[in-house]
Amino acid sequence: MYRVLVTGFGPFRDYTINPSWEVAKRLKGQLNDEITVLLYEEPIEVSYENIDELVPALWTLRFDLILHIGVGLSGPLRFESLARKVGYHKPDVRGNSNPICNTLWDQLNDVLYSAFDPADICSNICNIIPSDNAGLYLCEYLFYSSLAQAQLLIGTSSNVNSKVRAAFIHVPPIEKQNTDSYYDTCCQTITGAIVNMHQAQSQATNH
Repeated sequence: MYRVLVTGFGPFRDYTINPSWEVAKRLKGQLNDEITVLLYEEPIEVSYENIDELVPALWTLRFDLILHIGVGLSGPLRFESLARKVGYHKPDVRGNSNPICNTLWDQLNDVLYSAFDPADICSNICNIIPSDNAGLYLCEYLFYSSLAQAQLLIGTSSNVNSKVRAAFIHVPPIEKQNTDSYYDTCCQTITGAIVNMHQAQSQATNH
């Protein structure tokens, strides 16, 4: 069984309820005979310090793919292709900015790329496009943190997650007048992306 761990964010700015968390909750369950979606137990606090503490713990859990979901720009969903190490000048919910990079990241590139081909993942799905700008805020910081964790685990054969992949999808802001339609569209689109990622990961493993 292909196990997908999904996460969503907690409140920030004008979002007392973060749409990414509501979408993540609705994805939980078995998608088909081969894929099951697990939900991380609580929304992720929109703070750099919290992410620094959380990500290493997340990667001790058993899963094949960790999919982070955040709220982004209006329009289609966005499958993020990369994340940057530095440039985080926007304050988080604790008022902090410019997080100090993990010293383990010193060996890593300033830009880390998704192990998936975003164009392939999005190719046969409506309402999702590849993106190369995750916003240099907590969404991108979380994505870099997970990609970094994956990089650090590569070659560590004793670690169960050494072949695990990370992905990030931005959902658009919610339109209050079309709440049900919004969640249906987001979940259907992300489900399609998960199926494509499973296929891509399976093909890579078999080669």
